[in-house]
Amino acid sequence: MENETVVESTTTEERNKENMIYFHLPDYSQHFRMNYLLATLMRDCPEYFHPNIAIGSIYGSFPGAIWNGGRLLLGGCVSREDIIQCYKAFNDIGIPLRHTFTNSLIDNKLVWDAYCNEIMKLGDNGLNQVLVNSPDLERYIRETYPNYPVLSSTTKRIKNLDAVVKEQKEGNYHLVVLDYSLNRNPKIFFLDNPDKYEILINAYCCDDCPNRVKHYKEMARDQIHFGHIASEDGNDIGPCKYVGDDFYTALANRKSILKVDEIYGFYKESGFRHFKIEGRTTNTFDVLESYMYYMVKPEYKDHVRLLMLRRIFEPQQPQQQIMIMTPEQIKELEEKGQVTKLTNNLT
Repeated sequence: MENETVVESTTTEERNKENMIYFHLPDYSQHFRMNYLLATLMRDCPEYFHPNIAIGSIYGSFPGAIWNGGRLLLGGCVSREDIIQCYKAFNDIGIPLRHTFTNSLIDNKLVWDAYCNEIMKLGDNGLNQVLVNSPDLERYIRETYPNYPVLSSTTKRIKNLDAVVKEQKEGNYHLVVLDYSLNRNPKIFFLDNPDKYEILINAYCCDDCPNRVKHYKEMARDQIHFGHIASEDGNDIGPCKYVGDDFYTALANRKSILKVDEIYGFYKESGFRHFKIEGRTTNTFDVLESYMYYMVKPEYKDHVRLLMLRRIFEPQQPQQQIMIMTPEQIKELEEKGQVTKLTNNLT
């Protein structure tokens, strides 16, 4: 009987895991405080979030890392102590950091960069992950840091579904992050093992942007040179004009952006479990709003947003116990004359 109980428990755990949705969030460096606050709030008050969701990873890069790709992230190198603290903050609550080492211009000479190697060494614990888009760098990482799960980056812009399937089957990747142009392609719902793919759900770029690959290469070149370097033909694209749109403007005008009911509906029912929220260099308020839209139950969005903003912009305040009440609970407390007392505890 004891063995039967263990088997049933394991089966239930596996079933629950299969029913989970994992959101992959930006950015452990640029949005460190906001992401940590969100993670701890989800841990302490899970009832205010959609059921069966979790943070699958915090992706991004530390400033000054030449292996970084996808977005330009300049600045001085982060200290060894700060890198360790960043790993510890998220790893201690079970969340991996996912390095966006997707600079497609990294060759066999640049794989020896001391700073990037130190970042990898400090997080080499089997939990943290790495995204790649350079054959030389991928080969080096697999040989030097075999404990890291390796993911195929959306910056590869693989838009052919046969090529996508080949990438997943032959590449030995932990996950393949799909190009956002495939979000509305009905054929993706017939992919085998949809839980092996990750969907970029809110790309701010225009639908199927014709300049996206070139823009990635421009940023890759600038990242290596620690600043802008003009291209030989002089036809630089420059900053993307669409990234200035706010979250709801993008949501209303991009066909590729998934609606919240679609994620928890047909996409989840079709077996997709991994969803990437864009926003590494996006305005903090827009990133926060995307979290509210995709992750928080509608009746708690305003209160959760307020709590998050207070702790982001007034970090010197004592960290009080978080209380979120429904209108019915507030009315009950008003009748008992206890609202003032509770309000004082929250300020």
